[in-house]
Amino acid sequence: MMKINFEHFTVRECSPENISEILQIQDETFETLSCPDLLRRNTPEMLSECLKYPHQTIGAWYQDELAAFAMRYTPEGNAEEDLSLLLQGVNLSHLKPANFKLCIVRPNYKGNSLQFHLGALLEQYAKNAGIGLMCATVHPENTYSINNLLKLGYSYNRTLEKYGLERNLYFKFISFFQQPK
Repeated sequence: MMKINFEHFTVRECSPENISEILQIQDETFETLSCPDLLRRNTPEMLSECLKYPHQTIGAWYQDELAAFAMRYTPEGNAEEDLSLLLQGVNLSHLKPANFKLCIVRPNYKGNSLQFHLGALLEQYAKNAGIGLMCATVHPENTYSINNLLKLGYSYNRTLEKYGLERNLYFKFISFFQQPK
């Protein structure tokens, strides 16, 4: 595990050309998980979709290696993927939702706060895209992801079954003043 200041990473938007490396990172991560339910294995089709508008994937490169990536999924009409519809007791009126879908950090780069930094950047880009609410699900035992979401200002809503797995649901308002469509 290398300790590297975030300033030494190059952050840029990922493109469809990065799909094979993203799939490789997902596979590497699943090989190292102590509990396979900590993460949901996304299909190549879903990961590819997240590399195209209106979704967004950003990556952190160290030298020429993709060290980590984070994905925002904008569900626009896809109720099955819209986590905001699962929130209880949250006023969603006039808010365009998106999901902080996934963040994976390669094992060699863990401990560099990449999930936090990429999550903060995704949030900035989401605000610029008119997103007002970000949602995320996390396995209840995934303390690293939970701590990063809390550090980013997300609030716990409830525990539920999603994707056939137990998940905690988190949300964060990122823009309070949006014009209704």
